[in-house]
Amino acid sequence: MFDAAVENNLYAIGVDMDQSSYAPNNIIASVVKKVDVVIENLTNQYLDGKLQTGINYEYGLKEGGVDIVMHKYFVSSQIQDEINELKNKIILGEITIK
Repeated sequence: MFDAAVENNLYAIGVDMDQSSYAPNNIIASVVKKVDVVIENLTNQYLDGKLQTGINYEYGLKEGGVDIVMHKYFVSSQIQDEINELKNKIILGEITIK
């Protein structure tokens, strides 16, 4: 996908990790999964004897399980501030994602 973006002078969004290094002139942002946060949290719950089995855990913005990396070359500081404000509203429960 990134090769196609480069070849066609298009933009792309990375996923799972910051992928800007794959096509620095074409990747405007990356949605990152923070697996380290999830593993640390679940490990601590297990060690504390508080891990519940048989249920699904959700790790979104509020839990620190995902985030977005915006690349300054493409996303102005004003837009980054607006996105960060929206992220904070999601974390605080002021905006609900369904």
